[in-house]
Amino acid sequence: DPPVPPAPATGDFTPTTFVIRGDQAVGFYSTRNPATPVTFDICRFLMYPDMQRLLPASRTEARTWGCRRSDLECFAAAYGLSADLLDPKQWLKFQFLEITRRLTALKLRAANGAAPPRFNPERRLRRNARLVLEALV
Repeated sequence: DPPVPPAPATGDFTPTTFVIRGDQAVGFYSTRNPATPVTFDICRFLMYPDMQRLLPASRTEARTWGCRRSDLECFAAAYGLSADLLDPKQWLKFQFLEITRRLTALKLRAANGAAPPRFNPERRLRRNARLVLEALV
């Protein structure tokens, strides 16, 4: 498999760092991370909707994509791509890395005395990590 090409990653590419007005979306960031695979930001962005919804992705979708397929399709379509072009196993590896990164960040925040987020997604993150790992093993 060819390596995933690196690109400047923001490290904070989430739905909460955008202002949308009309047909434009503007992101705001205070720092920029070094070049990393573009999947870093994409996986981070796609993890957030599932953590905020009333109901998470189905077990089948979580085991196949690590998120809702409709979210992935919508994201890909905005770039003129198709989710069908992705290798599901490779995509799941990226999603697993992002889920475990987020779980680690939450644990480190708590260990440093920071207040927990208003909505703590830890339970859903653990669920999705378990489902994705089951699919990868």
